[in-house]
Amino acid sequence: MKKNLLVVFFLFTVLAVLGQKDGAKRIVNADTIGFSEAQAYKMLYENQIKSNDAILKTIFYALGGLATAIIAVFASNWWFNEDKIKQHAKGIDRQINETKNEAFNEVRERVNAFSIEKNSEINNLKIKLTEDFNNNISNLQSRLTEFIEKTRVEIRDDNKSLTDNYQKQLDSFNENYRQQIETLNENIVNFNGSLKQIIELKEEALRLIISDEEKRRNIEVNRLWAKISRTDYYMWKDSGVTRNAAMSLIEEINYTQKAGSSNFELSLRQFSAVLDTCKDFYDFDKEEAIEVINSLPQSEDVDKYKKEIFDKLDKIKITPTRIKTVA
Repeated sequence: MKKNLLVVFFLFTVLAVLGQKDGAKRIVNADTIGFSEAQAYKMLYENQIKSNDAILKTIFYALGGLATAIIAVFASNWWFNEDKIKQHAKGIDRQINETKNEAFNEVRERVNAFSIEKNSEINNLKIKLTEDFNNNISNLQSRLTEFIEKTRVEIRDDNKSLTDNYQKQLDSFNENYRQQIETLNENIVNFNGSLKQIIELKEEALRLIISDEEKRRNIEVNRLWAKISRTDYYMWKDSGVTRNAAMSLIEEINYTQKAGSSNFELSLRQFSAVLDTCKDFYDFDKEEAIEVINSLPQSEDVDKYKKEIFDKLDKIKITPTRIKTVA
């Protein structure tokens, strides 16, 4: 590339020299003609201007050619160098791969050789350790066997006298313990008899308490239902449903009797008064009213209203369509 640049520069220099020689020839020609000094300077000036223009043109042409030549040189060098670079890069890649494969194969061979060597050493070490361990175990077992036999003989000799003394103490302890157990069994039998009697008395007392509590609760419940029936009576009476009001009084009388009370005068009087306004009565209601009133204990108040109520029930129209419900 440097040689090409020198050639181009040499051509440019030659063109510049030729231009200067042409201007000098023109000046010499003017001197030989014999013009006046003023005309000669004028012509010299004009020739100098033309010569300078020619030189400038020559320089421009030379520079243009030089630039074109440089571009062409660089383009050709780039073209050829790119192809060479690609080929050189491929060669470098190929050398790298070959070197890498050779290094990998060498490393693998060294690793395999090292592994084989170390495995052999490890196996030898394992064999040696196993042999040493087995030898140590055998020695320990033999020592342990000797120690056990020696200890067993010593223990047997020492325990012979100890066993006799211990057996005597044990027999004495067993006899004392047996006597204590017999005494304790007798005490347990006596205690069980007393405890059974106590438990029976407690159970009987508990049953009485539970029975009394149940009776008390039943009385409270019946009194509560009697109050509810009394409330229903007033509600049905105010609503004008006299048949339901009458049956509410029968329920009140029934619950009052179950609660242990004997004061039925108000309820019987109100029931008799309600029957005066009833136009009909269900057959089950009539049977229930008769059954409840007949179950009442005899007294002056009960006898006073019983016949009156039964006469009114006989006069009321009975409707056999009501299904009896159990409260």
